[in-house]
Amino acid sequence: MTNQMICIEPKDFDKSHIYIEKPINNETKFLRIYYAKDKNKECDLCVKLPESQTFGIKPNYKFGSKRSKIDGYQIVYNENFDTVNLFNSLIAVCQINIKTWKKEKLISKTLPVKPVFVYQKSKENDKYVDDLTKPRVVYIKLNTYNNDGNIKINTKMLNNHRETLDPLDYISKPGNVKPIIKIRGLYLGGEYAYIQFRIDQLIYKPSELPILFDDSDFETDDE
Repeated sequence: MTNQMICIEPKDFDKSHIYIEKPINNETKFLRIYYAKDKNKECDLCVKLPESQTFGIKPNYKFGSKRSKIDGYQIVYNENFDTVNLFNSLIAVCQINIKTWKKEKLISKTLPVKPVFVYQKSKENDKYVDDLTKPRVVYIKLNTYNNDGNIKINTKMLNNHRETLDPLDYISKPGNVKPIIKIRGLYLGGEYAYIQFRIDQLIYKPSELPILFDDSDFETDDE
């Protein structure tokens, strides 16, 4: 059975409408996040993010593969006031639920929720460090699936005229994006909890902006 879906803008987000599945036991790792409306009916939540500059579609490499194996694609999205507030509110709700689950002995320990926006990395003395001179970003993955070892993209990508684009034609090509993301759920890891979300639809407007950093400036490996 498919849930109804609601699509909102960040400024319309109301944390009191968030409902998170409870873990069944300590083995539960993934918990769905829903948005309740209309007599508490639980809906899948999509959010229309404001327009932002980006540096093109970027490959996401399998952790430990030393950039030899692509297991997905993502964009780099700059922080803005409304989107940061949305995720901070969502993180706060997740953290309250985690503390409650710990008290109810549904999980074994209280996990901190990993921040969504992070500082970009710069290389310094052969190490990658947070670059406080650059705005924070979030790395948002496109919807993909594995077809016999080949990564296929499900995210619908359009231009301003609503014409379909092939994301692979825009690898490392700068432009402006307006993503619609789907909030999928909360993943309980070993040391942190992670809010999981993917790009459901992407409006993309190529530009002639210079690329302000390249692949050597940040890591794309999953944690």
